[in-house]
Amino acid sequence: MKKLFAMLFVLLIALSACGLADTEITAQGSAVLTADPDLARVSCGANVRAGSVAQAQQKVTAVIEQVTARLEALGIAKEDIVTDYYGYYPVYDYSDPQGEPEITGYQANHSLVVTCRDVSMLDEVVSAMSDGGMTEFNSIAFDCTGRHELYLEALKRAVEAAREKAGVLAAASGLTLGKTEKVTENAVYDTVYEGASTDAAMESKRAQGTGIRSGSVNVAASVTVQFEAR
Repeated sequence: MKKLFAMLFVLLIALSACGLADTEITAQGSAVLTADPDLARVSCGANVRAGSVAQAQQKVTAVIEQVTARLEALGIAKEDIVTDYYGYYPVYDYSDPQGEPEITGYQANHSLVVTCRDVSMLDEVVSAMSDGGMTEFNSIAFDCTGRHELYLEALKRAVEAAREKAGVLAAASGLTLGKTEKVTENAVYDTVYEGASTDAAMESKRAQGTGIRSGSVNVAASVTVQFEAR
């Protein structure tokens, strides 16, 4: 009988301890770090028309070769000049509403993404592309080479923010915050600062420069943390 009481006593203590640890507090934490950009990626394209596919391909290739030569002369590395898209298609004449559309030529498109690792040279890089024959400037995205390290630091601060919020919740509930039980990294939107260059800006570049402003780069992190509370 004494042995049975002893077992029951131990079981009650264990159940009591489990009951004290049953409460959990979950909080989200986030952090954003800001840095000056030290590189930019320019997306641009050349569009040409000709009477045949071969002629269109030759013309667009000549533009790309000229642009590449200008960029390399500025110090842009070959590996930082990458084809993003290449294609061609027929151009139709739809002027006769009664007849079938006729092929009047072909258009070839070749898009590049150029990485400029010195943002102070960005005006020169864009000018070289425009002067070389690029007709479309789709976007300019700024970034920083230390993004990974910034993100790791933002993660640490996000966890700290989650613990601070959980502490407030625990105190308001008459509880004491305990150990961390679970941490989940949340998906966040990539916050590279991005700006687009318009055709009008490209046409006035000789008189005023491109007028491109780099702004800043924001690196965000978010976590969800589950804490024990008693």
